[in-house]
Amino acid sequence: KKDVIAVHAVAMRGHCVLMRQRPLNGLWAGLWEFPGTICSQSDPLRTLAVFLQKSGIRTIKADFFDKITHNYTNHHVTAYFFYIEIDADPLPLHAMASMGFKFMRCDELTNYAMPSHHRKIAQALQRCTIIHHHT
Repeated sequence: KKDVIAVHAVAMRGHCVLMRQRPLNGLWAGLWEFPGTICSQSDPLRTLAVFLQKSGIRTIKADFFDKITHNYTNHHVTAYFFYIEIDADPLPLHAMASMGFKFMRCDELTNYAMPSHHRKIAQALQRCTIIHHHT
């Protein structure tokens, strides 16, 4: 099995999180994911910051959120997720939508199809949101 290292942003705005829909062709076509990229270097956070900047999203602050490992049929993924504080309005919504980005309510995340390692993070966010609402 091929080892893949990925890094993703958990970028919150209020009770919404930034998600990205994968292209309609290729691996996991059309599924939703936390924005991110494959790591080609040993510093996942730096890789993520560069990826977000190229997407027009300016990172103000970043903190480690979680590390998920998952075995798929032909590869093993180690995915690092970072809680990202972003500028209030990274891009106009129409520009974000054209790149597949969308802010989604945390309590609606599991209504969307996504790869398994992203679903684990979505479920954790829902639990945090539920706890936050009841305290």
